[in-house]
This record gives sequence, C-alpha cells and structure tokens, in this order.
Amino acid sequence: MDYTTKIIFLFFTLFLIIGCKNIESENHRILIIYDVTGSTQSNLPNADKVLKDIAKIYDLSDKNEMDNYIHDGFEIGFTFLDELSDARTIRKTLKPAKGTTAEVNPKKRKRLIKDYSESIHEMIGKALTGTPADRPMSKIYAKLCKALNKEAGQNADTRHVIIYTDLLENSELAKFYNPKTLQQAAQAPVEFSKKHLESFCQFGDLSAITIHLYPYRTAGTDAFINQAEKFWVTLLENHGATVKVNP
Repeated sequence: MDYTTKIIFLFFTLFLIIGCKNIESENHRILIIYDVTGSTQSNLPNADKVLKDIAKIYDLSDKNEMDNYIHDGFEIGFTFLDELSDARTIRKTLKPAKGTTAEVNPKKRKRLIKDYSESIHEMIGKALTGTPADRPMSKIYAKLCKALNKEAGQNADTRHVIIYTDLLENSELAKFYNPKTLQQAAQAPVEFSKKHLESFCQFGDLSAITIHLYPYRTAGTDAFINQAEKFWVTLLENHGATVKVNP
C-alpha cells in the first residue's frame, strides 16, 4: 500500500468513525409560571424579558452557546398564576435530533432551534395580549404545589421552573397581606405550611427541579416581599428544590 493509498484509507476510516457516531442528546424542560394577580400591566415582564431569562439557562440565540444544545430536545411551557390556580399550560416542543452525526445537518438544526426560539416568543406574546392583570386573589400555593409536583415527575435530563410573582399568598388558605400572618409564615415556613396549606396539597420530592424566582417588587411592598421570599425559599428547599432568587 503506497503512501497516498494509506492517507485515503486513513481518511475514510476516520470519516466512518466520526460520521457514523450516534448522536448523543438530552431533553430539557422549562415551565414558566406567570403571576397576574396583584399586579398591573406596566410592571409585568414582557415576552422579551421572559426570553432573556430563559437565555440565562439555555442561550438558544447565541451561535456559540447554541452548539452545546444543537442536538438536544426542549419542551417549554407557559401558564398563568391566577385566582383560579388552574390556568391551562401551553407548550411547544423541539424534538431531539436522531441518527448519526453524518445524517444531521448542523446548519439546518440551528435554523430549527432559531425558529423554535422565535415560536416561544410568539407563544408568550400572544398569551400576554389582553390578559387582565390585578386579579383579586393569589392562589400561589395551590398553583405551585400542583405544577411543581407534576414537573418533578416528568422524564427529562434537566427541569427548570421560572416563576414571576409577588410571592404574596392571598387565598382562603392564608393571607400574606396580613402582617401577622406573613410574619408567622416567614419565621417558621415548614410548620406554617403543615398547619395552614398542606390540607389542600403537599409538595413531593422536588430535588430534580431548579426554581428561578423573579419577585415583583415596589418600594411600598419590598419589606413584605422579603418576608414572603424567606417563606417560599425555605419551604421549597425543604422539599429538595434548588432555588435561585433573581433581582
């Protein structure tokens, strides 16, 4: 075998090894829970803001960062936290790439990811259009308990939940606008939950979930929000969740 033949043979062998390698991919889930109670349209985050917050987890707009997820699958859901606590969840899914590295066109896959990112922006924008804000009740516990337990049971490699809320429970279970009630909740979150909230729903194991909290704050509510934040972070971490509070 002459030198040229050896080079061709080596190149062909490497092509088969690399080109026929099965694609390795992961599945990622993100649920966005958006509070429209006790708020006005002017202080609610818009679709651009939500996409930027998703990008802090998985940046699907940056070309270099996108390469890390180019073969992965995504399912992003969006739901309101309202006075009914049972608003439906809308979702969009990008299936993971399948086959070998030789069979998947990277440019085409990147276009799919870009289109998917734009469809998420459109989905959120449409959901927010015409949605009434400042609703009378905030059934935060009821919504989070049901939604987080459901997410914890989903089959995915990573599970993130982004929550936009003022954190102030205002329901038949508890009223955090009452300073005495809020103080009791902040001082002993687990005990308060067992006494006042768990009769409706109990959190399960949330250790597979990372929760990203974005509290709504104003100068007039900051002290209340700090206490409510202490309650929720302690309670959710007690059930195994990783909680990150964002400004």
